[in-house]
Amino acid sequence: MRNYSVYTVFFFTFLLLFSCKKTKLITYEGENALYFAIPSTDSLRVDFSLLHDSVRESILKIPVGLLGRQIETATSYEIVIDDQLTTAIKGSDFEMPEQFSFPANKSRDTLSVKVTRTERLAKKEYVIGLELKSNSQFNNARLDPTSKKDQSPRVKIYITDLLAAPKEWATTPDRFGTEYYLGRFSKKKVLLIAEITKRSLNSVYRTIDTYRTYFSRQLYDYLVQQRKAGTPVLEEDGTLMKVGPYLEK
Repeated sequence: MRNYSVYTVFFFTFLLLFSCKKTKLITYEGENALYFAIPSTDSLRVDFSLLHDSVRESILKIPVGLLGRQIETATSYEIVIDDQLTTAIKGSDFEMPEQFSFPANKSRDTLSVKVTRTERLAKKEYVIGLELKSNSQFNNARLDPTSKKDQSPRVKIYITDLLAAPKEWATTPDRFGTEYYLGRFSKKKVLLIAEITKRSLNSVYRTIDTYRTYFSRQLYDYLVQQRKAGTPVLEEDGTLMKVGPYLEK
């Protein structure tokens, strides 16, 4: 009876070890696929509008993830530009490598996209659409970006240098907006306020609705001084820069 018990324990121990070993080996079932590993989204944004004019480019690093077993040798893959989605100009607004190789024994690679601060970005937002194409090694088409946005073979990159008016700028029937104090919104006006008050552009933009009375007074005094000196400040369209009706009569 004792021998039987010993053999029984040995038999089940063997089964348990075999099962654990087998479980460790089977880590993934299916074809390998590549995706843009961006948490909870399928888009990115490069915004120059609050950066100093000396900043002329930005390097965007996008992680590319591997779904499946790690590969033993470096393997080429392809990223194409979606012409139907893309409005930015390659070679002018942005640059990226022509060839890509996923490293061996790794689960991540990095795509570097250089975005250039061209003049046209100050007038409009543009889009770069990229897609990881399937090949003999990676079946990216099997991914469903509608269910998992952080595992999508496609990504949209929005690029701009257009500074939009803050949300409380416009006057409504219920209240005076910041435009009542500072007049028509323009980036040149915000830059001038930053220069006059010796603050950063980012600081002025973030607080302009809160300190609109102070900023309007500072700007108004400066504009009047320049007009009296015979050097009136003009907006980018050539019109005279003015503050709002709070001070400008």
